Amino acid sequence: VLLEEIDDDDNGEPRSTSKETGHMGSGVVETKATAGLNRGFLETAKEPLYGPQGSPEGKVDPETHKAHAEHKLNDDLNKGMNKVA
Repeated sequence: VLLEEIDDDDNGEPRSTSKETGHMGSGVVETKATAGLNRGFLETAKEPLYGPQGSPEGKVDPETHKAHAEHKLNDDLNKGMNKVA
């Protein structure tokens, strides 16, 4: 993303370059055409985003499910035991 600060007292002089200031920008310049997302861009893709197996990022090991269930059971038992009659 390219951000430019606009000064109210800009007198039309050119701004200093990155060589003069020592600041190196990202070098990425976005045009208006690439700045936004087009409606339906996923439907018009040439190839599918994921294969038939889906995204591998959503896979959770069965041991993780077991550990979460045990933890919840322990919490529920502890809450039930600490009640005062």
